[in-house]
Amino acid sequence: MKNKVLVLGKIHNAGLELLKNNNQFDLILETDRPKNILEICKNVNAIIVRMTPINKELIDIAKDLKLVSRHGVGYNTVDVKELSLKNIPLAITEDVNSIAVSEHAFAMMISFSKSIIYHDKEVRRENFKVRDEYKSYELKDKTILVIGFGRIGKKFSNLCKNFGMKVLVADKFINKSDFKSEYEFSNNFEDFISDADFISLHSPHDPKDPPMFSNKQFNKMKNTSIIINTSRGDLINENDLIKALKEKKIAGACLDVFNPEPPSINTNELLNLDNVILSPHSAAYTKEAVKKMSLSCCQNVIDYFNGNIKKELIVNLKEIQI
Repeated sequence: MKNKVLVLGKIHNAGLELLKNNNQFDLILETDRPKNILEICKNVNAIIVRMTPINKELIDIAKDLKLVSRHGVGYNTVDVKELSLKNIPLAITEDVNSIAVSEHAFAMMISFSKSIIYHDKEVRRENFKVRDEYKSYELKDKTILVIGFGRIGKKFSNLCKNFGMKVLVADKFINKSDFKSEYEFSNNFEDFISDADFISLHSPHDPKDPPMFSNKQFNKMKNTSIIINTSRGDLINENDLIKALKEKKIAGACLDVFNPEPPSINTNELLNLDNVILSPHSAAYTKEAVKKMSLSCCQNVIDYFNGNIKKELIVNLKEIQI
């Protein structure tokens, strides 16, 4: 009997072909968050998931579920504890998107500093004199605080260094004595907030924890500083961010992630502010990265049922028997 693999959300065809060409799998292709998801999940053996929440109700009804494979590295929408209680591994992709995300964060930062979007709009209005407003500034010698020094944070820091920026790094998960880099380091990001011209977030976040940035942190930032978030929407209290942007406590924000997603123009004032640059949670979605991501999450399914899945890609390895 073939293993039933449910794919929730559109993924690159390269990964799907891997599974289709393997005669031990039957594929069930669905959109993100299908209305009848509980009915669909009753008899599946593996789930490949993008954005759909994998919650206790779903896990309880999926009696034959053996594996959840994330199309990416984040898993805020997955109830890992419940999976572990049922001895179900949660696998994530390999390092397939760190280049894409680090480049996206840097692109947002340089776009803001050079007023690219504002200038584009004004030129289209035939306002060529906009150049005389002198809104742009250079990145060289500016200070960037990078919060989270994993694969993405390291690549992003190198991009900043190569543009002549001063790089400060904060990561609560790294032992200070083990930090091997030329950058100034602290386990507490608040040590550096008031020094930074830019702050870029590359950190995980537990939904049970309070946001990393709210009124307290925004009040410590320079009124010329910019915050960049390509990591997790719930790292920032959006209401407090909106207040800080409106009151000019900070100069701007570059956001690829929101809380909740997608943001609505009827309820989220960020979509009406001029001092923000927004993108649709697309930092990891380059042509190259989505192909590699699809191949990786599908390969995890194949490897699991062949008994040779890479242990380092299992999030809850210590909590399960495999």
